[in-house]
Amino acid sequence: MNQPGMTPKADMGGESETIQSPELSRTPERIQSPNLSRMPETVRKPEEIRIAFHLNTLTHGGAERVVTNLANRFAAAGYQVFVATEWTDENEFVLDKKVHRIHVGLREGDEKRNRLSRYLRRIRYLEEFMEEYQPDVVVAFARLALFFGR
Repeated sequence: MNQPGMTPKADMGGESETIQSPELSRTPERIQSPNLSRMPETVRKPEEIRIAFHLNTLTHGGAERVVTNLANRFAAAGYQVFVATEWTDENEFVLDKKVHRIHVGLREGDEKRNRLSRYLRRIRYLEEFMEEYQPDVVVAFARLALFFGR
């Protein structure tokens, strides 16, 4: 019977001998497992954490429902929650009073500008939102709302 780290070597006469395998003969290094029970150095309270959601609008749809549900739940848990939208519309999902709705879309007079100028203004208005509110977490929904990220 072979020992760990040993391999059989048969010769023509049917006899076998064992040789030491150099890879298996080394003593395994001790691996230190991480201390998973250790808390992070700084634990922030929910009211100190700012979460921002960015999407086009809150008009009835799947992503809009998800954002509304998440925003309302986080606000109920005490987080500072911002929903940045490009425009408002009728028949939208209702946000909790604790959720801050911020308009980051085009402003009055911007619609008269050319397409590139409107696109760049949307980016600038979103950058202004990010600088003013400084969210810790940003969650973007919708394909057209994903034009900004750092």
